[in-house]
Amino acid sequence: MGKSAALLTLLLSAFSFVGCARRHEMGLAGRDGGLARPMRGKALVLFIRPDEYFGKAIATSLYDGDEFVGIHTTNTVVAYQAEPRPHLFMLLSGAPAAPAFLQADLLPGKIYYVHIAPRSKWTRPPFHLVPLNPQRQRETIDAWLREGSLLVIDERARQWDQQNRRSVQEKREEGLRAWGALSEAERPTIRPGDGVAATAFEPSAPAEPTQERSPAPPVVEDTKGSQAHGGAAETDSGPQERGTGVNAKTADRLRELDSLRKQGLLTEEEYREKRRRIIEDF
Repeated sequence: MGKSAALLTLLLSAFSFVGCARRHEMGLAGRDGGLARPMRGKALVLFIRPDEYFGKAIATSLYDGDEFVGIHTTNTVVAYQAEPRPHLFMLLSGAPAAPAFLQADLLPGKIYYVHIAPRSKWTRPPFHLVPLNPQRQRETIDAWLREGSLLVIDERARQWDQQNRRSVQEKREEGLRAWGALSEAERPTIRPGDGVAATAFEPSAPAEPTQERSPAPPVVEDTKGSQAHGGAAETDSGPQERGTGVNAKTADRLRELDSLRKQGLLTEEEYREKRRRIIEDF
């Protein structure tokens, strides 16, 4: 397993891009898109909810079958390491929360992109899952990944999942009845060939933020329709990238290292030693 994959495994076990408002049950990881790589034998699905005007105060919760994947608010990303097989993803949003589904057939070593897209305040659910084409929509995906906050499932997220699991199961059963009535052509689908190899599409590193932002905390809803106030987080994205080629790769590695230290995943001694090795390699 390569270094990027190993770092991604470490972050997922404790998961993404530094940003602004977020669901308070989810944690933040580093901002560098270079961390998002498929693990050995897995497919990587990036679920992206960009900064769009509609539904800023509505949280969306995401599932793979009955497995909890994460909670999105505006301008966030969840990276999901999936088994290479057919999946049925479910998104819950609104009050009371209603399900939207996306079926996917995934290949190992591929990256797939999904837009958590608003529909209308008059629809239920107000958000749905839209597959993205990395060939035709590369610039859009790149911008969303650079601006979004990559989220990590932490202990508070797991507690939220346990507290709402019964309600989620009820919503799934209700939604599957409607899903079963759709024809195959009506069902949104990710096909095996919709993914790209990890080396074929690599978002550029973001610029250093020029100033701290303190957005108003969003009001979000759980699957039972109750409301909770989210928090805001802002962290330093690490050394600013200058130039291209080797310089850019070195800046990426230093940025990753700095992010791991700030999360408490490295001691000061480990941080200094790894930083020294990176600089020596450069």
